[in-house]
Amino acid sequence: MIRRPHLEAALEVWRYCDESAACIYGDSLGDPVADTILRALRQKGEAGMTRTEITELLQKNQKAAQIDRALALLEQFGRARSMTVSASKGRPTTRWIAVTAASPAASASVVP
Repeated sequence: MIRRPHLEAALEVWRYCDESAACIYGDSLGDPVADTILRALRQKGEAGMTRTEITELLQKNQKAAQIDRALALLEQFGRARSMTVSASKGRPTTRWIAVTAASPAASASVVP
């Protein structure tokens, strides 16, 4: 019969594996496109990047679907968030921003 000490031991094994993976792989998501975007977003800080800037970062060598998948992965794992900024002229712009410990992970709309 499985009892509390067995479950606690299993959780401790899981914690050890999780910490070991973090030590080995660091902050990497294992997706080269997502990892490249995340590094660039962190360098840009709160200014973030537009989709056009992200495409240019990747030297226009990635298909839109690959960029969409990478951005969705970053958002899913709480590493980046999108923010819609209304412009005085033209249509609103969506900017992607790296999530830090102090910034919220949820998407936000900002109207100046």
